[in-house]
Amino acid sequence: MIFSILKVRKKTGATIGGLIIGGTCLGGLAYWQNINWNELTNIFIALIAMLTLIIIIAIIFNGLVILVRKVWKD
Repeated sequence: MIFSILKVRKKTGATIGGLIIGGTCLGGLAYWQNINWNELTNIFIALIAMLTLIIIIAIIFNGLVILVRKVWKD
């Protein structure tokens, strides 16, 4: 595979390949359904914002759980 030439690990290569295949499929679907690229970009940005917010909430929740455990233990 091309990623072995680039000295990329197998998991990283699989991730890059999956993203390329997914992006190509999404581009083909958008072209087929006549979805505007601006609309597709807005959906993608909203998706990234939502996932970032979920990760931030999970980190805060995890921190609170650790803090409560430390206080409860003492």
